[in-house]
Amino acid sequence: MGKTSELVTYIMSAVSNCSLYSEEHPLVGEFAEKALKLLRDLCAGDSMSIVVMGDSLVFNETPCCERTAHIVSFMNRLRKKKGAQIIIRRDVGPAELRGFIAALASGETIVSGPNISVGIVEVRLGPAGEPSEMIEKG
Repeated sequence: MGKTSELVTYIMSAVSNCSLYSEEHPLVGEFAEKALKLLRDLCAGDSMSIVVMGDSLVFNETPCCERTAHIVSFMNRLRKKKGAQIIIRRDVGPAELRGFIAALASGETIVSGPNISVGIVEVRLGPAGEPSEMIEKG
């Protein structure tokens, strides 16, 4: 399992436990802490980007080739929450990451914070079907 797949597994495990119990449950904290450590390792410079493009999940402009149940579930939740693009800054703290996890677990909209930006990437195709314009919304 690659590091990006491992990160998604930790986040989705925290989401599952948050859904079953609460944001304050010790298992949510444990998985969030593991995700936070891995996030800091995966940051390219000051931040890490996660983008859902069609059926692909892209980390720091590199497509994730793995298709685990956690990755598929993560992509589906991000699409439902209108969070197809996420930028997580290296300075993200445990409380902000847990808030992001709680929003993924609930019916709440994911709201951007100081170190987690959430938005949508809209790709417009040209006449030959090639991407002609990318618009970031958020």
